[in-house]
Amino acid sequence: MRRFTFPFAFLAFALSIYFGLHYYLWVRLLHQTSLPGVLPLFGTIVLATLSAIPVLFEVLPLVLGFKAPEFFKRIALFWIGSYFLLAASVAGADLLGLIVRLAGAPLPLAALGTHDGVAILGAAGGVLCTLLAVWGGLRQPRLREVHLSAAGLPPALAGLTVVQLSDVHIGPTLGADFLGRIVDRVNALSPDLVAITGDLVDGTVEHTGPQLLALRALRPRLGVVYVPGNHEYYHGGPAWFAFLQSLGLRVLRNEGVVLGEGPRAFYVAGADDPTSKRAGGDGWDLAGALRERPAGMATLLLSHQPLGFEQAAAQGVSLQLSGHTHGGQLFPFSLLVGLRYRFVAGLYRNGLSYLYVSRGTGFWGPPMRLGSPSEITRLSFAS
Repeated sequence: MRRFTFPFAFLAFALSIYFGLHYYLWVRLLHQTSLPGVLPLFGTIVLATLSAIPVLFEVLPLVLGFKAPEFFKRIALFWIGSYFLLAASVAGADLLGLIVRLAGAPLPLAALGTHDGVAILGAAGGVLCTLLAVWGGLRQPRLREVHLSAAGLPPALAGLTVVQLSDVHIGPTLGADFLGRIVDRVNALSPDLVAITGDLVDGTVEHTGPQLLALRALRPRLGVVYVPGNHEYYHGGPAWFAFLQSLGLRVLRNEGVVLGEGPRAFYVAGADDPTSKRAGGDGWDLAGALRERPAGMATLLLSHQPLGFEQAAAQGVSLQLSGHTHGGQLFPFSLLVGLRYRFVAGLYRNGLSYLYVSRGTGFWGPPMRLGSPSEITRLSFAS
């Protein structure tokens, strides 16, 4: 399989948005406010420096394939979340200020319509949202119980319990200690099956692999199944798949496996991430994932991105497990995620088929969550 090719067109678009929002912050918080003395110049230098750090220590290492110092990488990730929340807060303050001006509100509300009033309100809101988001990111994932109705479900699935982990993102921010606690909590649930639906890592096998050794301690009755996410392909996909198999995970890439015995047997299919096409793979292939399924057998489908639910339902898949969206991770970014994906978080149904989209067990990038708590999901089929 050839080397993954980075989507440079998307990168250019993302960077244009990134620097555009920084320019907006500079205008609204520094250029148009009446700060005294050298504070505007000092603020400009600080803002320019912070805007450069993620590019130098997060984007370039990803594109060029070198490892950035962990200290600067953590600052970069923290600022990516902070500037977004700050920009959203200032934009909200701008909107409020516009309403105040149009309404001709009396003092003291009229102060909110001035440039200084917007700057104070927006900055204060951004700091508050950042603190709440950091608290949300550092909390332990909640256990989310999902009970699936027996109506229409194949008898082979009755009484089955599946624990889903998704988007753990072990790497520069979350490490071996975090994963070890997750493994202990999963084992305490005594599931029949553990399903990991991609984006398990953020780093190469060389640098991040040792942090995943706790996965060997997982003890579900029927084993651990895994499908890749886009981030595995960003960091040397084939090497990761070999490493995860050595830890006892069953890696499924447009293929499936029969689990259980006799009348209790069922088929677990794994559809590869669409990102694999840029690494020489077949992309997301539902037909390939179901090709070896015995006729009429109950089926679970793992797919990192919440794609193809209608096709899966038409093929008799009882339950599709997905992730990728993080439920938006940071409000109001979650509103944009809803424009890209029809299924963002939680349980959906199509006829006799279910889809569950995890909000993620860890977080990507900024160590923050706002309005979308992380989760360990236990799904149980009514007996």
